[in-house]
Amino acid sequence: MDILEAAAEAVKDRHGKHGDYRVLHRRIARLWSAYLDVEITETDVARMEVLKKVARSKEGDETYQDHATDIAGYADLLDKLTKPEKAFSSPFGKKDSL
Repeated sequence: MDILEAAAEAVKDRHGKHGDYRVLHRRIARLWSAYLDVEITETDVARMEVLKKVARSKEGDETYQDHATDIAGYADLLDKLTKPEKAFSSPFGKKDSL
């Protein structure tokens, strides 16, 4: 399996574990914004996750494929986050609004 295929599979797997990526990235952005007292967007979160993986690969084992796979996965999420949002329902039966 190549890196892009592995990243696509990881993103799909994580949806079940972590919930909707848009909701998650918005929530992280709001928490980081409150903590840092600066505005952080959901796309900033995806970019910073890429940077975190770059830092790990530089400090750790550069040959560890998980770094590149995660970078590709976060790049895919960044691309999705920049596209218009599709309406979705929360598990509570009403449109999720963050």
